[in-house]
Amino acid sequence: MKEEFDKYIAQKRKLGRILTLGTEMSQKVAGRIENHTKAYATILFTRMCATSVSMMKLGPESIESHWECTSLFSLTRNLIENYHTLFYFSIDKISEDERELRKLFFDLHETKSRADMLFYLAKEDKNQGVKIEKEIKDRIRNNKIFKELHQKKQKNLIKGSSSFIITREEIEERIGNSKEKYKGLYKFLSNQVHSFPMSFTRMTEQQKGRGIASEVEINYSNMAFELSANYYLEGCLNMVQLFPELKSDYEQKLLNEKQKQHNA
Repeated sequence: MKEEFDKYIAQKRKLGRILTLGTEMSQKVAGRIENHTKAYATILFTRMCATSVSMMKLGPESIESHWECTSLFSLTRNLIENYHTLFYFSIDKISEDERELRKLFFDLHETKSRADMLFYLAKEDKNQGVKIEKEIKDRIRNNKIFKELHQKKQKNLIKGSSSFIITREEIEERIGNSKEKYKGLYKFLSNQVHSFPMSFTRMTEQQKGRGIASEVEINYSNMAFELSANYYLEGCLNMVQLFPELKSDYEQKLLNEKQKQHNA
C-alpha cells in the first residue's frame, strides 16, 4: 500500500498548497458588497475554503490513522456543489437580465424553503412569506429572459422548488467539462454519501468502510482530494478573474499548480 499512500499524500499536499493561496485571497476580498455578484462570490468562496480546511483535517496522515473515505466524498460533493453555485451566480458570462433572474430565483427558493422549514420545526404560519413570495414572482414574470423561456419551463420554475434555472450538467458544460463524465461522477459520489447499495455491498471484498487502511480506502481518499483540489483551484482562478487586484500576487502561482496538475 506504500505506493498508493505516497500518491495520496502528494495529492493532499497539493490541496494544502492551493488552500494556502486561497485563504489569503479570501481574507483580502472578504466583505466586498458593492454588488450581489461579488458579495455572493466572497461568501461562497469562503465556504469553499472552510470545506477544504475540513478535508485537510479529516484526511489521514499515516497508514495507521483512521481511514474513512465516505466522509471525504461527502465534503468533496459539498465543495463541487458550492463551486457550481459560485460559477452559476458570479462567474458565468451572462446578460444582466439573466443575472437578475438568477438572483430572483435564489430569493424565491430561499423564501419558500425558510417558510417550509419554520412550519415543520416551529409550526409557524406558512402564509407569513406569501407577500414576499408574490412580489418576487411578479418581478420574475416581468423579467425579459423569463418571458423568452418556453411556457412549460416557466411553469416549472415559478414553483420555486429549485434555485437554479439551468441544471448542474449544463453548468459543467459551461465550465468546459464533459456532461456525461460529470453525471457518472456525481452518481458515484451520491451513492457513497447516501449509503445506497453501491456504497456498502462490496465492503468486505474491497476492505472498505472499516476505519482502517486498504488499497481501496487510500485510492478513494486520493480521488476525493484530487477532485476537491481541481474544483477548488478553479474557484481560486475565478476569484482572480472577478477581483483583478488579486492577479499580480496569485494568478501565476495558481497557474503553476494547474500545470503541475496537468503534468501529474
